[in-house]
Amino acid sequence: MLADVILTSLDIYEYSKTIAFITGLLSGSVVIFYIHDAINKLFIELRSEDKT
Repeated sequence: MLADVILTSLDIYEYSKTIAFITGLLSGSVVIFYIHDAINKLFIELRSEDKT
């Protein structure tokens, strides 16, 4: 989303709903994967504490 705003502001291309959708989808996917990874690491850490 930020990339879309910057590229549009610099007149690299004109605003496009399709490009805005794709950049939003990509950035949203990265955030979801980051949160998923953090939760997995938390559960692994909690399990290792229970076994000791």
